[in-house]
Amino acid sequence: MRKYLLIATMILFFVAILFQDKKNTNENLTNGNQGLVLGESEESINQILNYQTYQFNVLPKNEDVVSPIKNQEVDDYVVDSGKGAILDCGSSEIVYGSGLDEKTPIASLTKLVTALVFLEGGYDLNSDYKIRKEDRVEGGKIYLQPGDIVKVKDLLNLSLVASANSETMAMVNSTGLSMDQFVAKMNEYVQKKGWKNSSFVDPIGLGKGNISTAKEVALIANEAFLRKEIANALTMKSYRFKLKDGSDQAIYSTNVLLDQSDYPKNEGGKTGFTEAAGYCFVGKFLNHDGKEIISVILDEENINSRFSQAKKMAQWTFASFQWK
Repeated sequence: MRKYLLIATMILFFVAILFQDKKNTNENLTNGNQGLVLGESEESINQILNYQTYQFNVLPKNEDVVSPIKNQEVDDYVVDSGKGAILDCGSSEIVYGSGLDEKTPIASLTKLVTALVFLEGGYDLNSDYKIRKEDRVEGGKIYLQPGDIVKVKDLLNLSLVASANSETMAMVNSTGLSMDQFVAKMNEYVQKKGWKNSSFVDPIGLGKGNISTAKEVALIANEAFLRKEIANALTMKSYRFKLKDGSDQAIYSTNVLLDQSDYPKNEGGKTGFTEAAGYCFVGKFLNHDGKEIISVILDEENINSRFSQAKKMAQWTFASFQWK
């Protein structure tokens, strides 16, 4: 009799343990993050309930992204002079290039990296900045004078819309970093992105040491257009702003393609010029189906042909490739 009583007691003991384990498991599953701890707890729950182990932090593949395919019967585009590149924005692939990896000065296209590094720093665009004599840079039109007080966002737009050199330096100085410190961050940024053929000696683009390639300028521009603050500035035909004293100022874009309505549509761009770099332009273009590409022309001989070549390359691309 004692033997059967002992067995019954043991059975009741094990049933109680199992009931408590199941109760704890159910509580963990219903308590959300409070009960479910990744790692050992997750693994044990999966074993108890015979669940499949899931991978975390893995994004699903975007099936909508397609790479453009070239019609093989179409001849390749021939760049008249300089170096060129076309990047498909959807796939981030370079689909055409001439002198793609040849290093060359890029003049004020440098300001795209300056803007990217500035925005990555998280500086307050709505803060005030008082222009100092140290901000002055010779070369190009100067819009602000020492003592003028403007918003930092106005300096960013002056840099990108009008390609203003002194105002770009003021934006850099507003960070509290020295020019050398800021340029070091620019070089760190491009290296981190894997753009190993790009390097900089100043944040404006005046120096011959501001170097990149047609391929990497296309990648830089594609990254820049993803930042709304930059994309908005690059699409502005003009920009009006007020100084702290209430006086108005207006600036105008150096990108003449914004005034043109013929196909394909230009969705903004950035110009550059120095004697060493020649005439440069990078712009985004849109076709009738909503496909976007980046067109780059570097080291062009003529101030106007940088625009016409960039647009002709875009026209050729939309006519020669299919997105399936």
